[in-house]
Amino acid sequence: MTRLIICIDLDTDNVEEAYNEVRNAMDKSPLEWESSDEWYDVDGEEGDPEELQHARMRVFNKELAK
Repeated sequence: MTRLIICIDLDTDNVEEAYNEVRNAMDKSPLEWESSDEWYDVDGEEGDPEELQHARMRVFNKELAK
């Protein structure tokens, strides 16, 4: 198994918006993928884990509810 890690830079401070953009783009790919939940701001500071978890759950729970 080979694991490729891809970093995506998005011009937004809204974590939920970023998750939606990434999910929409990656869902068009035939590749299986997963989110690592490693987020950094423009200064290289790691994102707030609690904020990230809440945003991730809102995005993925919407998708699961379909």
